[in-house]
Amino acid sequence: MFDQFRQIWRQNNGNLLLMMGGIVIAIGSVVWYFNVLPDVRLVVPNNLALQLPASSNRPTEELIVLIRGPARSPSMLRGIQGMVMLLPPAGELTEFPQPLQTLPFEMDSRGMAGVTLNGTGRPEVAIAAFLDLNSNGILDIDAAGLPTEPVRLSSFPMEEPRTLSLSVSPIVPESDSPTIVELDFTSE
Repeated sequence: MFDQFRQIWRQNNGNLLLMMGGIVIAIGSVVWYFNVLPDVRLVVPNNLALQLPASSNRPTEELIVLIRGPARSPSMLRGIQGMVMLLPPAGELTEFPQPLQTLPFEMDSRGMAGVTLNGTGRPEVAIAAFLDLNSNGILDIDAAGLPTEPVRLSSFPMEEPRTLSLSVSPIVPESDSPTIVELDFTSE
């Protein structure tokens, strides 16, 4: 039996295959250890609304809000916290309109968080999110009426909004598939 194994090993260049497998493992280990591969992110232009295929186990008019922010340093015990608000698309954010839904979030060690808002029942909504830097649960406004904490609106998902008007921030939730909105705080 050992002679048969040795014969098959030689016929199939076993030493060469073993050496190539070892090289592949070594290169993979180096790539993993030094984190050589770049991060690949989905980038959707403009308002970042993306439609997914309908799924039977999801409720209608589901809004999935993905929040990206700074990664947590190892010395931090908790991630950065914030709030996502689903609002009617009218008025100003600084007028503190009554939200349709408000959900807290906490970013993980990679600076990522996700919130699911269900069943809006409205043809249009606006989404606002802020990083609650002082952990008081509300968006802090200075004397000039400007937010003192980082804010993103559905109309300005990647940058500090130029206006806090909710009427320019509408999203039209689809009734047959979830709508994904990505808000990016990494530029803070």
